[in-house]
Amino acid sequence: MPTSSWRLGAVLFVMTLWAAAPLWGADLSAVEKTIGKQPAYRGKPRYCLMAFGPEAKTKVWMVEDGRTLYLDRNANGDLTDDGPPLPLQRASSGTWHEYLLNEIRPEAGPAQTEFCLKRWNYGEKEDSYGLSVNIHDAAPSAEAAGARLQVRDEGIKMYAGWFGTLWADSPAEASILHFGGSLEPRLLRNKDFVINAGIDRLSVCFMTPGHGEAGPTRLGETVLPVSPPMRVRIEWPVAAGSPALVTTHELNEHCCYWEYYNSEFRVPQDKGVVEGMAKVTVELPKGQFPLPLRTNRIDVQVRLTAPSGSSAK
Repeated sequence: MPTSSWRLGAVLFVMTLWAAAPLWGADLSAVEKTIGKQPAYRGKPRYCLMAFGPEAKTKVWMVEDGRTLYLDRNANGDLTDDGPPLPLQRASSGTWHEYLLNEIRPEAGPAQTEFCLKRWNYGEKEDSYGLSVNIHDAAPSAEAAGARLQVRDEGIKMYAGWFGTLWADSPAEASILHFGGSLEPRLLRNKDFVINAGIDRLSVCFMTPGHGEAGPTRLGETVLPVSPPMRVRIEWPVAAGSPALVTTHELNEHCCYWEYYNSEFRVPQDKGVVEGMAKVTVELPKGQFPLPLRTNRIDVQVRLTAPSGSSAK
């Protein structure tokens, strides 16, 4: 496809997604964090709330009690009618343990599948956690369906955790992980572009903000095909009087659960790039995205040297 036609298709596709998506996404601060019934715990319970769907209407509580996990599998706010809690078991491969469940089936709304909560400790003070689940949204409208990537029957793989604090000591303090909300791109590995840094890695993920310390949820790196690849268009800050400078880069590789990247990226050399703000636009071929996008833009600081602690998660 000619570049101009590809770009026009990408722009029209993103405009369609914006029209279908809530402008600011769900207001997670307004989500009621109460549990109707709780079991008699053996130890001190710790809480986290998952919310599913564009408006975060389906709520599924997770409560860890020692080495067992209570999961509100039918999303009715009652943790006493879901069968026995999930045991923490050794993973079939790797050095972590995990809680596994084939299906979360709410009383209303689609089922969510392949729930996996990993737990590990490599010498840290506290255990770490990483969550994955395949989400299945309610059937979209014909207009929205025409603008979306055709998702396989197993659903859309999403991740949460790995960074931040997953658990809270009470329901009122619990973080909310939002699955199936509108997404936005986020730069990974480096928060800034550094002039004269040499070849670097241009990495992007797509995330839905959460509420609390647990952080966002992230779209899995196998959901979007790398052929044809997404393109990143960067408008660089240049010295006064210099011609405009725009570069494009293909995100033709993926790894590490949620990362799409280009391993041969380099900040333009000797072309008048100066410190300032670069405007980064992620361009998506039509029909290549499974969920609404809140935005496809990222503003990235361009610096002469990398500041301390500039890595992005």
